[in-house]
Parts: sequence; C-alpha cells; structure tokens
Amino acid sequence: TPDGNTVGVIVNRPGERRLAELMPGPHAERYAEPVFVGGPVLPDTLVALFQSPEPPAAPAFHVLRGVYLSMHPANVYPLVAQEDQRFRLYAGFSGWKPGQLADEIAAGAWSIAAPSEEIVFRKDTRGLRRELARPAEGQRTGWR
Repeated sequence: TPDGNTVGVIVNRPGERRLAELMPGPHAERYAEPVFVGGPVLPDTLVALFQSPEPPAAPAFHVLRGVYLSMHPANVYPLVAQEDQRFRLYAGFSGWKPGQLADEIAAGAWSIAAPSEEIVFRKDTRGLRRELARPAEGQRTGWR
C-alpha cells in the first residue's frame, strides 16, 4: 500500500459464508461459489481477486500481470454480474504493518512460492499448502 502496509488474502481457505450474506442483490443469490476467508481484517468486507486486461478504474492492488485485488465496490460488485471474468471473492483480508511481513519471513514464519494465476484461481485448494511448501522442504521456513 502507499503507506507501506502489506495486504493479501488466504488463497486456500474456502469459507462457509454465502455471498448473499455480504452483498445484497439477485446476482449474489445465484452465486454458487464459496466466499473464501481472506483473513482476520474486516471479515465482513467483500474483497475480490480478479483478472482484467486493463487496470480497473476504481482503486485496486496490482498482484500479477493482469490480476488485481480490490475491496472497492465499483470493482467488486460488477464481477458478480459478469460470467466471463475470472475472479474469486473473499470475506476480509490479511494485513501487516510496514516491515512486519519482512520480519516474519526473516524469522522463518513463511515460505515464499512463485505466484501464478493457476495458484490464485485454483478451484480445488485442498493440498495446496503442502504442494507449495514442497520446494521449501529442508529450509527453515514453513507455511502459516
């Protein structure tokens, strides 16, 4: 973020909540995918990780080439009405103050894996944590 904080979402934790609990409207009622648990910060806030060929008009974080993360309603709400855009919805997000995540990585609390669209949009996330940790086996780091 511009203030030096770090934000992210948990990519492998589908939640029990339905979209209609977080967003009113007919499109939310028809949305059948799980809303993932994004993290402990603002757990009633809807966050979207989405693919877009162009940067979105409303504020969003650039995550990967053509992939953005946003909690801005002007980005999030239209996704649910579209059927041809790749996205995943989250309730809440994870956050770290400036330098906190770097300190946790240095202390061995996290493993680092190369990001990819395959990982962030994977339908079946069971076993994902183990798969991503395999390249780091033998290293001191571990997934949280």
